[in-house]
Amino acid sequence: MKFETYRPENLEFDVAHDGSPVPENLGIFETAEDATTHMEKNFSTTNQALTVNRFMDNFEKSELRKQVTDILENRMPSLEQDLRDACEAYNIAKKEKEDAAGMVTAYVNEAKAKSVEVKNGVKEMRLDELSTWKLPYKSKFYFFTYIDKQVRLVKISEMTELDKQELFSQGNINAEIFENGEITTQKGKKK
Repeated sequence: MKFETYRPENLEFDVAHDGSPVPENLGIFETAEDATTHMEKNFSTTNQALTVNRFMDNFEKSELRKQVTDILENRMPSLEQDLRDACEAYNIAKKEKEDAAGMVTAYVNEAKAKSVEVKNGVKEMRLDELSTWKLPYKSKFYFFTYIDKQVRLVKISEMTELDKQELFSQGNINAEIFENGEITTQKGKKK
């Protein structure tokens, strides 16, 4: 006998009687037709498909326990290994996805930065410390560098309050030179 089609000889339904005068059993009949005739003749009813709960007998419980044991001992170990393998593959794929997304983001950011450079038409250039000078004058720093056989102005920036205090204590000879027009250029010529 197959367990899937097994049905206990004595069925016990999971129904709690509500205390009404409706009996739990309306009779014993030889055939379903006899039962239908009895129901139609004595009661006002309609036919209704229905799913209900019934109690299992000891055979059913024993068979289900065997199935549980089979699942836990025989099927679960390989399924758990499959799950571990899938988790490992997922983690590898997740990391690869994150790495790929990071690369896409990095290249997008690089392209944006280059686009800004192109739009601004400006590019950073590292200048040699030995041939680049910072000259303070009237709350600003003027930066000059020697390049292409010239000393050229390359940047102007505002002084901080601390910078101003330090310069004040040192005195500012640059202001005297710029304001008196005593700038010496190439070969000692005054400008």
